[in-house]
Amino acid sequence: MSPRLAAVMLLGMCIGCATSAPVRMDQGKVPDRLVDLERNVLEDSLKFKALLEEEGAVYEAPVLQAYLDRLFRSLIPSTPSSSAPNFNVKVIRDPTVNAYTLLDGTIYVNTGLIARLKTSHQLAFVLGHELAHLLNRDLLYFTDQLHRKTVAAKLTGLVMVPALSAVGLGGVGNLGLGAVYAASVTGYGREREDAADAESVRMMRRCGYREAESVGLFEALLAEHDRYQQGLEISFFSSHPSNQHRLSAVKTLLGGSDELRASAVELEFLKVTKPLRLANAVLNLKLDRYDHALQDLQLILRHFPQEAEAHYYLGETYRLIAQHPKKLRDELSEKAWKGLNRPMDNTWAASWQAQAIAAYRQAMTNDPTLADPYRGLGLLYEAQGHSPEAVNYLRRYLEMHPSAPDRRFIASTLARLQQPPAAQGEAR
Repeated sequence: MSPRLAAVMLLGMCIGCATSAPVRMDQGKVPDRLVDLERNVLEDSLKFKALLEEEGAVYEAPVLQAYLDRLFRSLIPSTPSSSAPNFNVKVIRDPTVNAYTLLDGTIYVNTGLIARLKTSHQLAFVLGHELAHLLNRDLLYFTDQLHRKTVAAKLTGLVMVPALSAVGLGGVGNLGLGAVYAASVTGYGREREDAADAESVRMMRRCGYREAESVGLFEALLAEHDRYQQGLEISFFSSHPSNQHRLSAVKTLLGGSDELRASAVELEFLKVTKPLRLANAVLNLKLDRYDHALQDLQLILRHFPQEAEAHYYLGETYRLIAQHPKKLRDELSEKAWKGLNRPMDNTWAASWQAQAIAAYRQAMTNDPTLADPYRGLGLLYEAQGHSPEAVNYLRRYLEMHPSAPDRRFIASTLARLQQPPAAQGEAR
């Protein structure tokens, strides 16, 4: 990832952590003292947007985009044509649970957030929340408050100050905030977030969405927050006022019933978002977020058991867990780790590898033309020290996929495996 994109994506994630951006609907409604600041923030927003496009960070999927557009447009309240903003929603290839908006009216939702949703009603709540921030101009007032604290000239200047931890993945980054800046962001306060939640519920009610499903969303994210290490990611929900507080507030809005729960998974929504969920699992794998990838893949396979690629990536996840147990340990909370009930002894790798083999073979059964499971099995057998089996599967992989991007690596692995055992040890 380029340093420019890292800095600008940090801007977007910082904005998303504390608030989401407003759209300039009417110049006359902006206090005079904020006119220049508004112009600066709009300029930064457009730079951010341009870099996302330039670096390929936007997730392009026409069917999903049309679905999002229809849902989002249904939430937008009527406005006079002279002041109607150019609202739009885009998806970012980032597996963290986040959403944020820009001053030009663009809402960005990460693949990681959509992958955590089970119904269109939950998506409506998320988009309604961000739309409320847009309508209330929260970004402008947030930026003004932040400038008063830091005496900075522009928000992008602030973003460059803290230490930046970025894990590059093409055009995607999992970015952490410096502690000082994170404190100022997460200290934004409950009032505006509560107001956005309340407005989202009203939008859902007006448009016929089941607003009670927001309860299920908060409960699911509370459970996820407990499952993973604190500070693992900067996210839309973990950085807003406590989810428990927000859950209670939304329940109060809905009448305070303890019977409020999200409905079962909405199959049509899952069909539309299935390719995104698979893509998000791949992003999680590349960032060593193995349990996150498992969550994505297991949801797909519960409802689409014939999805060969999902079985393949499930095999990859199990293979990598067997190979790198510490990465899974670092991802999970202490409670979740103990809940695995799998001691890290000499049985650890074998148990995960057995699951990987089953997943790879299921992928082959579901789609005999898919080459990747042969690669996975070859690398797994190599790790087990079974060179003949590894050679057979890796050869078959290259035969099925002669233009494989990792052809050189696989060819060198094959050459090493076919050397005498003593030479293999030296090559390693």
